[in-house]
Amino acid sequence: MKIIAHHIFPSSQRGTTLLELLVTISIAAILMGVAVPSFQGMMRTNRIASVTNEMGRALMLTRSEAVSRGTNVSLCNTANPNSTTPSCSGGTWATGWLIKVNSNDEILRIGTLSSTNAIITNTEDEITYTPLGNVTDESDFKVEIDTEKRIIQIKNTGRTRTCNPNKAGVVDCTW
Repeated sequence: MKIIAHHIFPSSQRGTTLLELLVTISIAAILMGVAVPSFQGMMRTNRIASVTNEMGRALMLTRSEAVSRGTNVSLCNTANPNSTTPSCSGGTWATGWLIKVNSNDEILRIGTLSSTNAIITNTEDEITYTPLGNVTDESDFKVEIDTEKRIIQIKNTGRTRTCNPNKAGVVDCTW
């Protein structure tokens, strides 16, 4: 039995050859070259989706609070979201925002972005929802991270719509 086992598995064939190792490394390098750019694109898409969803949730909460409280409630940008007394002045949307009741300036929620390299612009510094769920002025949030862009459109009815201006065939979604 030892003779047969020795004949089937000779002692000179116990490891991998240099050629086998190089082929394996080459295949791994090719697979990584294909996978890494796809993964980076997926990460960019997930980051912008996350930021867009954060702003969308803040808008929906503001609208919901205005309707449930029966008074005007505003979402505004702030320069000092981590302050003990944050206010609606001097900030950008990327710095942070707060949701407040207009009649008594009660702050309901303070928010900041999870992504630090996001650029968010809006022509308005404050979005006000009425007790009927409408907004006083239509506006668009433009969200940008690297090459990815999204627009959150706020209509007079108070409803929001998110669209991708990079996608071909999207109607009424221009940067």
